[in-house]
Amino acid sequence: MPIAAEYLANLLVYDTRQIYCVRLVFGGLRKRLVELLSVSTPLLLAQSTVFLFLMTFYETASL
Repeated sequence: MPIAAEYLANLLVYDTRQIYCVRLVFGGLRKRLVELLSVSTPLLLAQSTVFLFLMTFYETASL
């Protein structure tokens, strides 16, 4: 999943409308991760936390 997010972030860097779409996708994935965190195992919790951090980094970089 992080590879897909990185691909989208790199693909849609210069078109502001597409960057907005990527940020919407990131927002949806973040919401899903929050849902997963409530029922996750410790390993999934760790992976989700790292992924959430990476998603936030990509969103900040796209500003």
